Amino acid sequence: MTTGEFKIVIGIPGRALNPNYRGHWGARAKAGKEQREAARFAAQVEILDLPVDLKWDVVRVEPTFYYPTRRKRDRDNCSAALKSARDGICDALHHYGFVADDSGFIPMPATILYDKHLPRVEIQVFNWMEGQECPSGTKDSQ
Repeated sequence: MTTGEFKIVIGIPGRALNPNYRGHWGARAKAGKEQREAARFAAQVEILDLPVDLKWDVVRVEPTFYYPTRRKRDRDNCSAALKSARDGICDALHHYGFVADDSGFIPMPATILYDKHLPRVEIQVFNWMEGQECPSGTKDSQ
């Protein structure tokens, strides 16, 4: 992993983290805090294997959802439900001095797959280094 990439695994976000959720704000806040802490902890464990001299200007975040049923899902809502997880990953990267904030984070569209026995979200985090091809809208492509 010399290029700066790692993968974390967290649970499927609950209904309170769906952007269309209209329940009590406290339930959303609690679920968001739990997801952020789970992602931060998982990322901190993985970051320990990264070289300390890497500079993370642009961070690509690619989620893959493994749902227990084949029901049709909205990919946009799936990605939006991971906002707290992205914040937790940013917290971990900031803790070790890789990033200052999440302004360079690029959330990629979610991939949705089926796994009846182990529902989860796998989040692949990549460091885009200078000279690599970047998606439009980032500072390297302007």
